[in-house]
Amino acid sequence: MKKIFILLFAVLVVSMARGASLFKSDFSDSKGWNREYGGDWRIENGTARGKTRSIWSGDKGWENYAFTTRARCLEGGGEGQVWLSFRYADEWNRYAIAIRGGLLDEVALFRYREGGYDLPSVMCPLNIPLGFDFEENEWYDVKVEVNGGNIRVWVGDVDEPQIDYVDDGPILKGAVALGGNYHLCEFDDVSVDALETTPTVDKADSAEADQEALAQAKELKRSQQRKDYQPVVVEEVDKKARTEVSLNGNWLFMPEQDLAAGSTPESPDSDDQNWHVMNVPNFWNQITLWTQENANFGLRGQDMAYRYDEIFRTEKYTFDYGETKTAWYRQWIDIPESAKGRRIMVKFDASASLSSIYINGHYLGDHLGMFTPFEFDVTNYVKLGGENLLAAHVSSGARIQSKGASDKAAGVAISMTVSDEMLNSLPKGMYRSLDTTEDYHKHTTLPRPGGIWQPVMMYMTAPVVIENVFFKPNLGGAEVDVTVENPTDSDFGGEVGIHVAGKKVMKKIFLEKNSSKMFTITTKVDNPRLWTPETPNLYKLSVALLKNKKQIDDYSCNVGFRTFEAKETKFYLNGRQRWMGGANHPPHGLRPNDEKLANEFLKLMHDGNQMITRSHGSPFTPVWADAADKQGVAVSLEGTWPWVGLYGAPMPEGALREAWFTETIDMVKQLRNHPSIVMWTVGNELNYDPRHHKDSDDPDGEYLSKMQVLNELMKRIRETDPTRPVCIWSHYIREKHLYEPILKPNAIDDGDITDPHWYCGWYGRSVFHDIIYNGGYLTRYTDQARMSQEASTGYPNNDTGGPQRLYIQMYVPQTWIGDEAFEHRDPAPFMEYHALISKEWMEDVRRTRRTAGWQAFANVCWFKNVTFADEIQPYPVYFEMKKALQPVLVSLDQRDRHCYQGNEFSGKIVVVNDDTNGKDLQNLTCTIHIENADGKKFPATTEKVKDCRYSSNSTKEFSFVVPENITDSRMDCKLVLTLKSGMKTVGQNDYKLLVAAKEWVALNSTLPKNMIAITDQGDIAEYLKEQGIKSGNIGDIGSAKTILWTKKEVPSMDSEVGKLLGKHVESGGTLVLLETAAARNLVGDRIIMEKFKARYGNVAFANIECPDHLLFEGFNSQDLRWWNGNGTSPEIAKSSYVLADNEKTTRLCEQIPRHGYGWKGPATYPMFVVEQGKGKILVSELSTSVFKTDPLAGKMLGNIIEWAAQQ
Repeated sequence: MKKIFILLFAVLVVSMARGASLFKSDFSDSKGWNREYGGDWRIENGTARGKTRSIWSGDKGWENYAFTTRARCLEGGGEGQVWLSFRYADEWNRYAIAIRGGLLDEVALFRYREGGYDLPSVMCPLNIPLGFDFEENEWYDVKVEVNGGNIRVWVGDVDEPQIDYVDDGPILKGAVALGGNYHLCEFDDVSVDALETTPTVDKADSAEADQEALAQAKELKRSQQRKDYQPVVVEEVDKKARTEVSLNGNWLFMPEQDLAAGSTPESPDSDDQNWHVMNVPNFWNQITLWTQENANFGLRGQDMAYRYDEIFRTEKYTFDYGETKTAWYRQWIDIPESAKGRRIMVKFDASASLSSIYINGHYLGDHLGMFTPFEFDVTNYVKLGGENLLAAHVSSGARIQSKGASDKAAGVAISMTVSDEMLNSLPKGMYRSLDTTEDYHKHTTLPRPGGIWQPVMMYMTAPVVIENVFFKPNLGGAEVDVTVENPTDSDFGGEVGIHVAGKKVMKKIFLEKNSSKMFTITTKVDNPRLWTPETPNLYKLSVALLKNKKQIDDYSCNVGFRTFEAKETKFYLNGRQRWMGGANHPPHGLRPNDEKLANEFLKLMHDGNQMITRSHGSPFTPVWADAADKQGVAVSLEGTWPWVGLYGAPMPEGALREAWFTETIDMVKQLRNHPSIVMWTVGNELNYDPRHHKDSDDPDGEYLSKMQVLNELMKRIRETDPTRPVCIWSHYIREKHLYEPILKPNAIDDGDITDPHWYCGWYGRSVFHDIIYNGGYLTRYTDQARMSQEASTGYPNNDTGGPQRLYIQMYVPQTWIGDEAFEHRDPAPFMEYHALISKEWMEDVRRTRRTAGWQAFANVCWFKNVTFADEIQPYPVYFEMKKALQPVLVSLDQRDRHCYQGNEFSGKIVVVNDDTNGKDLQNLTCTIHIENADGKKFPATTEKVKDCRYSSNSTKEFSFVVPENITDSRMDCKLVLTLKSGMKTVGQNDYKLLVAAKEWVALNSTLPKNMIAITDQGDIAEYLKEQGIKSGNIGDIGSAKTILWTKKEVPSMDSEVGKLLGKHVESGGTLVLLETAAARNLVGDRIIMEKFKARYGNVAFANIECPDHLLFEGFNSQDLRWWNGNGTSPEIAKSSYVLADNEKTTRLCEQIPRHGYGWKGPATYPMFVVEQGKGKILVSELSTSVFKTDPLAGKMLGNIIEWAAQQ
């Protein structure tokens, strides 16, 4: 397919000959250059240097041209960016390229085009590796040729363009622009030349020659790798203990589609000199998972450094991984004569997803499933003193049934060939795969990953062997279940001994021939050092099998003494109530075998007070479970099949269901000795409910049938591990109308945990909204422990910290920050918003004391370079959540965060006591001070707080006057709370607080006398009177130049008053409609199509569309968010309008709603200006009526009056 793609593409290439010069600039002066509003540029000393916004030049009617310049990035620490644009009309209508350094070293192509909510306004069709390290302060030549829909880009000293792309829906005209991103850049020598398009000679022969050269290079590489391959040599065999031999490393590999007909790759006699070499453990294709996936409009842009790492890993292969669905592995193993008398086993920790194993041509068996270990006894089929061939036939999708296969696969009866449908339905967590073309232009989603992706080993034991060990701790010792297998034809008598925490216990055992049996050994340990997240104490458990007092087999693992229960709606760790706070999910699925990353990430979690996580997307591998044990992070281990039977979908049946059940139980057995794993979660968001079967004759019966399937799996899990609580699915909520009449009478085990998924401040209203604040998101009915395992506030990307480019096919859905969400803008506003809303929500959860725990989602997004152990860096949300999750929390219960100097500021202090030692807090005082941006501290108040028992809270109201000398304008400050118990500081917290001087909002000009106000009585009427604005009535309209109308009753345009107002505007007057919620009455449907129906509550945030407008003087981009609610929901406006297309209307700010699932508008505007005749109407629904307490509202009210006075 790759060859065909390149040949077809080559036919379309056109040569682009240079024509007349359109523009040149060596920046000896600024002639010809224009600056976007807000840009910071200097043109001097023969270069242009700037950031934030673009400078542009040329004719916006230019069509086809070549655009060259020299550019360098002057900041960013090697991770900087250079942006430039072509076919530029303005910031939101253009093509742009971004040249980015750091771990990316890429050039990305963007197309900006203003559109509705039903279409992304920005598309990123290409992310292309540069092919070199992009360095700070180094000059690079950049050339762009654009001709019709064809775009070609060269960066650096390269012969071929990194980008050669044809846009099916191109922007056809525009000028050129430099910069426009948030790093300081410098440019020189700009040239724009017209292009003449001429047909080119068909380059198919050249492209085919390139393919042949690539094939030859790969074959040369393959041949050398094959020559370097070495068999595994077993050096020595221990007769008294297990001998474990790693089979990891290079294996011989052959995609099945490349095998010659009639091949017998499982046979030692089959030649493998033409085979490839593949590393084990690893997938043979690119891995993608959740936000890493492909999307309709290009890559999602979540973690491009990881995406490139996967592309580079797979492009090194000498075979076509994209076409490979099934492959053969071969490993040659030299086993010495000293292994005689030992039982020889081969063990695969996991393989995706149907594996058939052979030794020396003998078929050993199949394994069905992706996540769990399996092993085979090869004793009777190996040659001692020589080489042996271990072969594996691995399929990620359907394949022909293995030769010699029985009617069993992993214990599942299969009377027919495993089908495509069944294999593609097998649990795969959230794993998917990508195939990338050699030119990086196209990424194709593949349904499943494939390969031996977990370690492989051979081990040698006595014939009678320790088969399984289950360590069941308590606070004074443990029960240890040891299963011993005797596959011989003789009975066995001997002893099993355990050694842990300095205690040895022996037990005599007897097994009949060809049998296995479990023996329980009890040990008592005085005051063991318990495992907790704060003190992750580990012990080594050693188990020995003896015959005639001589050891013949052994087993060991790390264990911890701890108990974990869910009872009485709470969690109990080691017998004491424990609130479990943390976040999920880690990057374990992306780097399943990276021990260094596992320990680094989980240590960061632990140090950030994230003491519990969920293994969302895929189960933890042993590498990650070991790291969780060591670093002290509790784990909810999620099963392998998210969304199985979702909504009205059918449940798996027969062999497929049994494969799911078997894999789940094998997963429990594999990981149940890890103390960090404190609970099992069966699946993710199964969401069964009778309402999803409304077309059925028996919706309740359909629902019950699904729950009965889960009930059987729950039973098996509890039988396999009775020591841990179980969540039936993440997002399960026990609901009275289902539990009492359906589940409870039918003895359905619905688990131990209610786990609501919430998305405050992202899909849904923010936590500051009245119906959300103070635990409004929590269900009232439940007698289960309540812990959300998915509480999300949005997803920063892992490259810059800006919002993920694309989610659920929507471009930058986290537009609670408006235009700052786009990639050329500074990611800092989004990171600040995300950190703030995440922290505030977690603190609200903790203040309620109505949960057993809470997990924020998703901490894989809380770090830059999250999949690189040596490069990982926390984003601001990490540090803010560390404060919110500190064991003793001192929290501000107050939603209004804007204040004037000299005004009273009041609220509640809430102390939450989750002290890790279970101590009550006494003699509490809380000191509050304000710290300005310069670090200067302004004492406010010290309050005595009542004693706080463990696992409870205490509250104290406070009030103080904000000091007068903090700032002479406005300043972002911190409100700092310090909690002491006696003389010891036990908690500290801080909150962003906007402080302003009253002089900052004062009017700057003398108002004209021909301005009148027609108002209802209230604060605004009083304010206008104080400003000297005459209070008028209908009879004064004729003598006024400017009318401020703040009455809630707005006349219709056809009424007598409406006609008077209309005539006033038509003749050159100005009318301001201020917070009327009824502007459509007067303005009419020619301008206002409808008033926005506040389905999601009032307007919480609005994007400033015209930042250079007088009305926004003194405002920053994020200032139209959460103005003081004075005891109710903070908001920016109570109303907003859907506007008709009309060139006479200037849209000043746009409501940014929560995006929900599939939000498609319409766009609404709480503030706009309409030109009517010679005059203007300003409609503003912004909540300026809170001006007395909120300086932003005061500033806006003043700006409105001054704007109106100048018209």
